[in-house]
Amino acid sequence: TVLNKLSFPIDQNTKTFFWWKKFLFSVPANIFYDNLPVTLATRSTSAILECEAYGHPKPSVMWYSSGCDLTDTTKYRQLTNGSLEIISVREADAGDYECTASNKLGIKTVIRKLKVKSKLMTLNLVSRLFLFSFPWREENPLGQKFK
Repeated sequence: TVLNKLSFPIDQNTKTFFWWKKFLFSVPANIFYDNLPVTLATRSTSAILECEAYGHPKPSVMWYSSGCDLTDTTKYRQLTNGSLEIISVREADAGDYECTASNKLGIKTVIRKLKVKSKLMTLNLVSRLFLFSFPWREENPLGQKFK
């Protein structure tokens, strides 16, 4: 009889138990939500691209954009659940991002899309809404007269 580190005898039943335990609790790497809507961010703010990975053993998560891995910690920060925070978003950050989760049992990749809007666009839209909200006024807040 072979003894393990704790001096318990290891027989065929024990080996079978550990094999089943390993088999039953092994899960290939996967990612929640294959298709998420486009993430819309305003310039100069932070954006989070979701990529919550699961599996056993715990998968490692890598992010890519245009074929390059995103390891620049001043611009990108990977959160504990695998999601990616993009710090101080600019228009050049818009596009597709790949999230890849992997463990020894498998690999899963999803695409996340980011669109960036400028603050100027937001203010322009708000001012248009404001102007058309008060048609009874002779002048709008910018001093322009209605015809």
